[in-house]
Amino acid sequence: MPRKNVQLIEKIPLLAYSIDVARRSSIIDEVIVSTDDIEIAKIAKEYGATVAIRSLDSATDFARDHLLILELESMQGLVTDNDVIVFLRPTHPVRNPNVIDKAIELFLKNFSR
Repeated sequence: MPRKNVQLIEKIPLLAYSIDVARRSSIIDEVIVSTDDIEIAKIAKEYGATVAIRSLDSATDFARDHLLILELESMQGLVTDNDVIVFLRPTHPVRNPNVIDKAIELFLKNFSR
């Protein structure tokens, strides 16, 4: 569905739900929205996220997440080798921040370096 991440659900853009749940997490320290879209960038900032502007290579429908991660690492240190990245796709608007925190804790317990 074109422009789905900016569509309103209960008067709130779909993208804002993921930003909100990430901000309510007790573990996530920074919320970064990567985009090449001006409207999405504006919404992300309005709801308290840092915006990273994607390159043309990482902004396609077929771009792989690892390209985005490499790009974020090169952008003024937005992401470092020691960071754990949590992808919260905007198309899943109903989430519990406590469940996200438990998932991160489980990951850190079992897969931390």
